Amino acid sequence: MITINFYFIRLWVENKTEGTPPEPDQIGYINVVPEMLEEGGIFSKPVFESFDVTLQRLNADLAINPVPGNSIIMYP
Repeated sequence: MITINFYFIRLWVENKTEGTPPEPDQIGYINVVPEMLEEGGIFSKPVFESFDVTLQRLNADLAINPVPGNSIIMYP
């Protein structure tokens, strides 16, 4: 069994302009773990949902609860 970890970060840094509030910006994060479908036993390994299903679940969750923090800048 191979364990694969995915780490994604999208970050843009810009100087604050005059008139921008002086408090620091916050970066939000979330941790997504695939759901276990079947527990492993002494002679078997656990079965987890696929990457596609995990990604679909993540997208559905993000539509309802966006990542906490401030949007520093948004590009089209």
